[in-house]
Order: sequence, then C-alpha cells, then structure tokens
Amino acid sequence: MNDLSEHDVAAQAAPFRGGVNNWIVQTFLRLRQSLLAAGITPTIGEAFISGCVNLAHRDCLNRLLAPYHRSYVVGIRADRPPVHSCDREIVQNDLEPANARTHFLPFWPQAGLIARDPSRRSRLQRMA
Repeated sequence: MNDLSEHDVAAQAAPFRGGVNNWIVQTFLRLRQSLLAAGITPTIGEAFISGCVNLAHRDCLNRLLAPYHRSYVVGIRADRPPVHSCDREIVQNDLEPANARTHFLPFWPQAGLIARDPSRRSRLQRMA
C-alpha cells in the first residue's frame, strides 16, 4: 500500500471497486500527502488505534467484540443502513436526515470512468 499513490487510482482502476476500496483505500491514498505535509502520519490497517481518528467502512463495523469504545471511529455508511457503533458517520446521500453525528461527503469519483464530453450537454445518443 505504501508504494501506491493517488495517481494509481486512475491508472489501476480495477482494484478500486467496491465500497471499502472506494471509500477507505482511496481516501487514504488521496489524502496521505496532504496529511503528511500537515504533520499527521496516516496509516491503514485492520485494527483501530486508540487516541486517533479511525475511518472504517460500514461493512467492517459489524464486529460485535471489537473495542470501538477505545477509539474515535468515523463510520462510512456508503449506501448501507445507519452505523450506531461509531462517533461520527459519513453518508454519501445528502437526502439523508441530518443530525449531529451524520455528515454528507460526496463519493470519490469511480476509478476508470471516462468523463462525459461536455459539448454533449444533456443530449442522450445511445443507452446501450
């Protein structure tokens, strides 16, 4: 993981599919250099670190015996049901009811997509 960079997300799109890779791995790769420049050392792994902000995908927050209470956990709900075992929750749909624990954050662009030609505007030429 340490040899990958933000640019590898577009160059090697296939591994960046699914919620965990799109939300957690891309967030790590895209923010790592900015965090390092700010004096923050980001890490990525399977365990929560006490005294740190820990990001975790909703699918990874189903472990009933995990010591969530020792860590500050930001849960990435994605398109799943609410996460109750975290301190904060990121939702990808701004139509979700807002509260003090939930925050809207647009989803990272899907890796490997070819951008739509802006000159086409809203014209639909072909559906399949």
